[in-house]
Amino acid sequence: MYLMAPGAVILALDATNGSLLWEYQRKLPANQAGQARSKTIGMWQDMVYTTTTDSFLVALDAKTSEMR
Repeated sequence: MYLMAPGAVILALDATNGSLLWEYQRKLPANQAGQARSKTIGMWQDMVYTTTTDSFLVALDAKTSEMR
């Protein structure tokens, strides 16, 4: 299960017991660090997508959180 937490953090949880599998938070430029907001995540095939406040589209491996 994939969730977005405050601060534009993406969390991957084991849906059977709620344990944290991985967490991703993009390092933002200093002038945008307090503006870390995002409204949604998307999924396609084996990737989790999110947009960032510094105008990037990030694709993460759904199992490992490695950026593709």
